[in-house]
Amino acid sequence: MRSIWIRFVALFAALLLVPACAAGGACCGCEAEAPCEPAVADVEPVSDMCEGEPARPPEAKPGEAWCRVWSPPEYKTVTERVMVKPAVRKKLWIPPEYGSRMKIVCVSPAKLAETMRPGLYTTRTKDVLECPPTEYVEKVDCANGGKQADGTVQCECYQKKVRGPTFRTETERVCLQPAQRCLSYKPAEYKCVEERVLLKEGFCQTICEPAQYEDRMRQVLVKPGCWRWVRNEDCEVPEESLPALEVRMEDKAPDGSDAGVFKMGTLVRYDLVVLSDVASKSMPNLKVIFSLPEHLEFVEGSGTGITVTGAGQSAQSAVFPLNASETKELQLIARVIGVPPTNLVQLEASVQTEDGTELALETESTTLAKGE
Repeated sequence: MRSIWIRFVALFAALLLVPACAAGGACCGCEAEAPCEPAVADVEPVSDMCEGEPARPPEAKPGEAWCRVWSPPEYKTVTERVMVKPAVRKKLWIPPEYGSRMKIVCVSPAKLAETMRPGLYTTRTKDVLECPPTEYVEKVDCANGGKQADGTVQCECYQKKVRGPTFRTETERVCLQPAQRCLSYKPAEYKCVEERVLLKEGFCQTICEPAQYEDRMRQVLVKPGCWRWVRNEDCEVPEESLPALEVRMEDKAPDGSDAGVFKMGTLVRYDLVVLSDVASKSMPNLKVIFSLPEHLEFVEGSGTGITVTGAGQSAQSAVFPLNASETKELQLIARVIGVPPTNLVQLEASVQTEDGTELALETESTTLAKGE
């Protein structure tokens, strides 16, 4: 599709400078031999126009400014039921059921213990004869010594004495009560506890989970966007002729031959031609901005004395001049890295001034396909 918006502006601007043509076909102020051409003779039809809208401005007169106005598409919101999770059959484990009951439990069994009771003892003392009594004689002084009546003479006198016995004290242990063997009985101890009881066995059950659905909102195109013509009475057409550009772009095989479909992994060559109208003035600082779709990847680019650089889905030419009636040719090579569901992608080439003002926009649609 060719971009001709600027050419429209240039042609309508020229209408202000050229008076209406005379009936004989000669224009006032021009050479008599120069025929007067219709103002829209070279204007090509504009695509994407609204239904019933003519391809060219209706009843356009010299000095009038007619603009293409974009009527945006109309949408409506519809609600649709969408399945977000399909039905599935799966195994489900049903756990066992338990209850509780009271139970008497023996904590400690009965015990019979045997013990020894020690004996009772005491101590007592007794006197033990150490030396029995003994008799001995002891000389005494007898005061009445001398002759006795019977005529005997008394000499030494002795007296018989008895020496008492001697004792020692001894301590002895006396058993009051002998040791005894005793038996003791300890009764068993019980307590009441709660125990867990299985009431129902666990089992595996096959169940079917139903599908899950959601109500989702979706925008539906009711009326596509289109262009229509509107006369702009406030527009001041400049007296100076504006630059008119013609831009053409085609997709081809890398060798320059025609190729209708490009498969995954292959290269696509885009030939871009930018030419200036004869009546246009020179444009010293132009550049081309390429916007690649996500399914294409920039490989390399070149041009008529122009370098093209880029990466991924964007590329840009170096700034170049374009004189009147001059043609510039640029080439861009891209690789197919993906295929959309519709198999159709679109590459854009925007011709801009150095400061970013867009002068023309050209697009090229390319058909992609998956490889065998």
